[in-house]
Amino acid sequence: MHLACEKVKEPLTVKICELIDLLFKDNDNVITDYVGYENAKWTLLMRVFDDLYYTCFPVNSENPKRPDGGQWEVVGYEYPVEFEKPDFVGLHGSSTINNGEKLPFNVQQYKFFKYCLANNTPDYLSFEHAKTLGKICDGKISECGKENIDNLLKYGHIKEENGNYVLNMVVFKEVPFNIICNANSYIKPLVNEIYALLEKAPSIERGYILDKALEAGWLHYDENTPKNVGAFIMY
Repeated sequence: MHLACEKVKEPLTVKICELIDLLFKDNDNVITDYVGYENAKWTLLMRVFDDLYYTCFPVNSENPKRPDGGQWEVVGYEYPVEFEKPDFVGLHGSSTINNGEKLPFNVQQYKFFKYCLANNTPDYLSFEHAKTLGKICDGKISECGKENIDNLLKYGHIKEENGNYVLNMVVFKEVPFNIICNANSYIKPLVNEIYALLEKAPSIERGYILDKALEAGWLHYDENTPKNVGAFIMY
């Protein structure tokens, strides 16, 4: 399994990065201006990988359901192993329903254990924090509580700019996979090549792709990397 992942991670990462640069660098449905395109690429890389991976390998709908809408799965590993696995990349979200009120968006964050970035922000955002982010996105600062704003500033999810508060994350107005599906036909061969590589390594994880993108210099980690890198709002 590991050897298969090692074999395909370079060509797979190169092709996913190429797809992202072609479709998402200047796309009205993906707002990257808050963090800049270079920082947004951390989120884009993981999200596009996820969308293509789970299209190639749909989740088994017969697995037991979790309370949050997910599914329980069991994965086993032989231990010890004679290789070093990439650092884990998780995906955490926020509460979207409270006392019958449902938010029209999701706030999520890819949690990168590499460079201990996952420690910079809480595991999950509360409903009130997520709701505050939505109000800031809509320019309704006056409706936001000071405590929520202070916490979001501390987490790095918002920032102060020209005397105002603005988001500090990627905003998706449309699901990335829909953008890929609706792209011009010249994109299709590249997408098919990505699917073919995924089929050669069904156990590949986000960490393999992240490591290769950093190694190749497509992603950068430095003092300008936001503490909440990987965070996004999906409408």
